[in-house]
Amino acid sequence: MNFKYAVFDLDGTLLDTQKFWDKYEREILGRRFGIDMFNDENGNYLPFTGLKAMFDRAMKLTGKTISLDEVIDELYDLMREVYKNGDIDTMPKALDFLKALKAQGIKTAIATATNIDVCKPALERMGLLPYLDQLVCTDYVGKNKNHPDVFDRAMELIGGNKEETMVFEDSLYAANTLKKNGFRYTIIEEEGSLCCVDELKDGCENYIKSYEELL
Repeated sequence: MNFKYAVFDLDGTLLDTQKFWDKYEREILGRRFGIDMFNDENGNYLPFTGLKAMFDRAMKLTGKTISLDEVIDELYDLMREVYKNGDIDTMPKALDFLKALKAQGIKTAIATATNIDVCKPALERMGLLPYLDQLVCTDYVGKNKNHPDVFDRAMELIGGNKEETMVFEDSLYAANTLKKNGFRYTIIEEEGSLCCVDELKDGCENYIKSYEELL
């Protein structure tokens, strides 16, 4: 490996769970605002830009006043069940890759927008937790992934720096943050981001469909 530290997003990067977030976010925002936030007026798929940004856009488009906290609570109730008991899987060869990093003494961390208490049961039952040294979420740093704070904090906790750390992500908005702030990063292909492959490839060191490509 040409890096000594690794920071991973979770949903769509280590766990194949981004599709559940997309499904429930579409359902909840669609029901509460009466519009489809994941497609434009021509039916083209819009990449996810973070729940807060999607929520703010829906408020602006519809003029409706709805509680973001209520939306988040409903969404987390659904996702808690997914992480605890849902039919989920890892991204291709993710566990094998984490094992390989562990064997080489490479420190690892999670940098996720998902609350750790909510997603930790899935990390345990998928066998990933023993291979992760630190777990950090955006709640801890108080800023979403449109800001670099969660990546900075995860990197700091495992003793890394930007020159020796590889970040693994799947979403365009997070990739844009990494690019703008001088991180090294690898993109793992995820179904929800197929609409913006060219943009995702611009700036990343690797674009992979499976971690097997790096083993």
